Parts: sequence; structure tokens; C-alpha cells
Amino acid sequence: MNVVAERAMYFVHSDGDCSRDGGHATAGINGPSMTRYFAGGYTGF
Repeated sequence: MNVVAERAMYFVHSDGDCSRDGGHATAGINGPSMTRYFAGGYTGF
């Protein structure tokens, strides 16, 4: 089975005077591996 992992990150920042939002996406891995690591999943909400 082939799997493609994406690492997408999004943000919204507001400092009271202005608000900015954005994000980026990139490949989660750059090659095959037998070892996997998973993030905790905390989103701040």
C-alpha cells in the first residue's frame, strides 16, 4: 500500500489592531520508512 502524507499548517493571528490568516502545506515525508511518528494533535482550542 502506498501512502502520501501531507503536512498542512494553518494559522489565524490577531493583535487587536489587525488580523492575519494563512498557512502552508508540504510533503510530510520525503521517502519510504518503517518508522512512524505522530504529533499530539493539540490545536489550542
